[in-house]
Parts: sequence; structure tokens; C-alpha cells
Amino acid sequence: MVVCGFVATGAGQKTGSQGAGARIARRQEFQSVSYGQRFLKREGRNNIRVAIHGFGRIGRSILRGWLAQTEKTFDIVAITLGSKDIRTAIHLLKYDSVLGRLQGDMFCTDNEVVFNGQVLQFVHSPNALEKLGVDVIIDATGKNNSLVKASKLIEQTGASNIVLTTPCKDCPVYVHNVNSSKFNVQQDKVVCLYGVSIAAAIKVIDDHFDVQYGMTNVINPFTSDMSLHDKYHKDLRRTRAAACNIIPTTTGSADAVGAIIPKLQGQIRGSGFRVPVHSVAIHDLVLKVRKPCTRDEVNDALRAAAAGPMQGTLRVEEQPLVSSDFRKSNYVQTVDATLTMVMGGDLIKVMSWYDNEWSYGQHALSFVSVIAAKLEESRCPVCSPILAEHQDPIFEKESVASKESVASSM
Repeated sequence: MVVCGFVATGAGQKTGSQGAGARIARRQEFQSVSYGQRFLKREGRNNIRVAIHGFGRIGRSILRGWLAQTEKTFDIVAITLGSKDIRTAIHLLKYDSVLGRLQGDMFCTDNEVVFNGQVLQFVHSPNALEKLGVDVIIDATGKNNSLVKASKLIEQTGASNIVLTTPCKDCPVYVHNVNSSKFNVQQDKVVCLYGVSIAAAIKVIDDHFDVQYGMTNVINPFTSDMSLHDKYHKDLRRTRAAACNIIPTTTGSADAVGAIIPKLQGQIRGSGFRVPVHSVAIHDLVLKVRKPCTRDEVNDALRAAAAGPMQGTLRVEEQPLVSSDFRKSNYVQTVDATLTMVMGGDLIKVMSWYDNEWSYGQHALSFVSVIAAKLEESRCPVCSPILAEHQDPIFEKESVASKESVASSM
């Protein structure tokens, strides 16, 4: 297997001149797969083209989630690396200390990767995305945290829509199956997906029991911004070693609730702690409601939503589990029904789990599917999405006869 110019040898693998011959054969296979795969994608239904801008832990989780999908509603065609080198990026994608080894056949050239037949192009600048005909950009850099900054990506790349994975105060915030029905693909050119981990449960409780106000405390794993040993940091608490401390911090999830549920703007406050675990977080949510309720009524409302309108987004767990049991959970929020409490009939406490990387990546993929469907509909509301295809530079010399053949098959 060739990975960015080096061979990962294994038992029975040929070396020397035989290995060189094998590498040449794989390179020829790569060129064949690259051309053929792009042709099939361009002529098929999965014609919305997506790029991941930034390839840290969130970017890699999003890509891993997409690669694992058996039915893809859009194509991820490119990754921007910035100053990072492709060899290291591929190594970190394939070998992950939390998610484990990525299973599959993967090899690459200087700027393209083939994983189980899926072709991805790696670029160092978003300027290169315009030539690739990218429709949607998932911005996982954490740097474009305003509408003005994010809008510049549209100017740079010609993309139709930008999805931010970082907090953005002046961008609309959406959660799949919570307020995604309000999304307008023509108006909401830049959207934010931050703070989605508590919105589903709050929406259910508000619909049934009328939330007045509330507080949340999120217990999160430590991040790459924190250090193994005490060292200088602008946040004095983050000067302390992450692996041996419980570190109080802030959270943006509470502020995001008001953007998702307007009536609760400014009515949910939050704080957070960073603890020495690698993945999975838990929200401790306390809500004051106007309509009297019981513990069973709260759990029943959450169960009904999880089985109905919020299926795939919200889940209710009945077993007494711990954080590692929710690693690689696809759900944005999993309520622990055994921990639900109600005091005085109007004070509700709900605890919910989520994988802060994997679950977030899955939500990003779900919402990009919403964008892709709306883009296809807006471009060709009656006919098949095939007729709404983008031009790919590699097919600029495609024969007119081929195009007429595709059109006649509609």
C-alpha cells in the first residue's frame, strides 16, 4: 500500500523490483479509478460537491463519518490542509488514538487520495476549490467565526453555502430535526452548527411544558489547546495540566440555544468543566417550566420525540451507562432517562451524553445532506438532479454525444 510516497510493508508484501512494479500498477490503477470514479459521480445522482476546510480532529471525524456511509447524498471531493503536509494528514486520518484505525484500502499521490474507490483531492489553500466546482464548504478551521469572515470563503471559492463548526454570533444556527425546516438555502448562505448538543431536549421540554429559563453545565474532555504540563496561557485556568486537573471553563452551547429557539434568547446560562478523558461529554441541564410535570411525563415526551420527529438526532438511553459507552454515537444528544429528576413539579433536571467529536461530525453530515437536497431542488425543481450537475474541469472535452445520451435517458 503506497501512502504519500512510502510503502507500509506487511507480511507477504513484495519488495525491491517486484515492489516497484506493484507500485507502478497501483499508480495506473489510481489514475483509472480517479477518472472513472469522477465520471460516475458526475453522471450520477450524488452531484453536490463538498469540501472540508481544515483537517483537525473535527475535520477528520467528519471525513471518517462520510467514508463510513453506505449511501452518500453528496460527494466530499476536497480537503484543505493549510500549511500541513499531506503525509501527516493521511497518517492522522488512518491512525486515531480515540477512534481507532481506519479500516480500508487507502493510497495517495502528491495531492490526491483514494480510499475504497473514493477520490479526494488535498489542497493547501481554499483558492484551489473554485476549480473543483465545490458547492458547499464545511469550515472546520475554527478561524472564520463571523459572517464577514465566512462570507469571504464564498468570494474565494465560488461555493454556494458555508457550514461553520465554530461559534458565530451573527450567523443563523441550525440543528437537524429541531429547526432545520426553517433553513433557506438561498438566504442562509452561511450557517453555524455550534451548540447543538442540548437544543433537541430543550425544544421537546419547551413544547410540552413551556420553559421559562434554565442553566446547563457541560463536562467536556480536554482539548488540544490545553497542555500536558503547567505552562503559560492567556486563560489562567488553562495554564494548568489537563491530564491531572478538573478545569472550570466556559461553554457556548447555552448561548446557541437562543439562536435555535428564539423565545429562550438570554434565558439559558451555562458553564463547563474540562476533565481528563479523550472523548464524550455530558450535559447537566436544569430547566424551570410553567406547566407542572412528573419525571415519567418528561421522559415519555423525550421518548416520543426520539421515536418520531427527532429520530436520528435525539435518543433516550434506559441503561445505567458511562461515557465510553457513547463513543462514536451518531446521535447529537442521548438523554439518560435514569438520571432525569423533577422537583416541585416545575424544576426539571436532564442529563444527556454526546461524543463531542464524532456526534458533532455526524450532525454536520446530516445538515449538509439537507443543504444538498435543497440545492438540487433549487437548481432543478422538476427534473432529475442529474440535470443540475456541475461542470468538472476534467470533463471539459467530453463529447456532445455523451451529454445528449445522458439527457435522453431522463
